[in-house]
Formats: sequence, C-alpha cells, structure tokens
Amino acid sequence: MKHFDKLERLVENAFDFLDRALWDFNTAPKHSVINFHAAIELFLKARLLAEHWSLVISERQDADLKKFLAGDFQSVTLDEAADRLDKVVQSPLTKIELDQFKNLARHRNRMVHFFHDAVTDDATEDLKQAIAIEQLRAWYLLNRLLADRWGEIFAKWKGRLADVTSKLKRHRQYLQITFELLQPEIQRQIAQGRTIEECLSCEFLAAEVTQVVGALKKCDCLVWAME
Repeated sequence: MKHFDKLERLVENAFDFLDRALWDFNTAPKHSVINFHAAIELFLKARLLAEHWSLVISERQDADLKKFLAGDFQSVTLDEAADRLDKVVQSPLTKIELDQFKNLARHRNRMVHFFHDAVTDDATEDLKQAIAIEQLRAWYLLNRLLADRWGEIFAKWKGRLADVTSKLKRHRQYLQITFELLQPEIQRQIAQGRTIEECLSCEFLAAEVTQVVGALKKCDCLVWAME
C-alpha cells in the first residue's frame, strides 16, 4: 500500500523541525519552541501511524484512506494522540511525559496566538533559560520514549536520536536536567551499596565506580551514558 512509506516521511519531517529548533535554540527562542513542539507532535503521530494510518486522523473527521494519502485531512491533537496511544496502541505516555509535553505546548500556544515574555525586548535571561529547560526536559523524555519503549519502531533513526542528544549535551542545562531525572536510579544504586563519585567530565555526582584490580577502578558516568 502507498501509505507504508508515510511513516519514514513523517519521521524525517519531525527531525527537520527538530534540527531547526536546535539551530534556533539560543538565538531565536520563539521559533525554537514552535519547531520543537511540532517535532514532538510528529513523533507521537508517527507512533500512531506505525500502528494504523487511521489513528493519525482527528476524531472530528471520518477516516478516509484516499484523503489520507493525498494529505487532505486534519491530524490529531496532542491530547487526542495521547488518548489513542493509551486506549488503542496500549503504549501510553507516562504522566510526567504528557505533563512535560503539555508544558511545552503552553509556551508554544502563547507564542503563536498571543505573546510570550521571553521574546520581548525586556525578556530576562532567567525566563529564556526556563524555556530552554522546558525543551531539554521534553527531549530527555521523548528520546527515552523513542529509544526504549518504542525502540523497535524507531530503530532506524537511532543514530539521528543520538546525534540530537550529543548536540544538547553541549548545554550544561541539559546535563543538569539529566542528572536530576536520574536521581531515583542514583539513589537506588547507592542504597544497594554501589559507589557513586563525581564525574571528572561533567562534574556531577553520577559516576558509578567499579573496582578493577587493587586501587585501579573504572568510572562510568550515568549522565553521559544516557542516549
């Protein structure tokens, strides 16, 4: 069927928006947020499409394959996509994932339809950083979703996902967010008696220590291991 190649095209389109969002990350936060939000929605729609083409079409329209193939249809919203991932695909977003994606959506809506303090002349660096952190949190969660729970579907793009993560690791904020979200795992390992030390590279208390021979030890940073 002709619609089988739609998944690849949809994912590539998502990466196009994501690449633009990264390009505008520091210089054009308004466009970065808008493009980043678009990428998130496209990735969720891609997962629905992998299940069945009709799941991408909004509940406000009847599913019509000819219109779908022609691109003449209204696609699902974030809420609709989340509902179908839960009820139909049986692979729901977690509460923290959905909440974070919605947080970013609220920034996006203010920028597109009204205004946002972060793109005015009086914008403060703190507010700009807050928007950046929203994106970084969203990427951390989206990346884990695509690479792990939906890894079989998106295996072809593993390299592209890793490349995005690599670019974001240049931002100290991303490492901080990763470190914060890893706290339950780090505390679990400490409770199990494992040794966690400060990583010499990122300077976070996240390096798992393994004794090799005598005083020789190996350190694996949990922050840098995230892909």
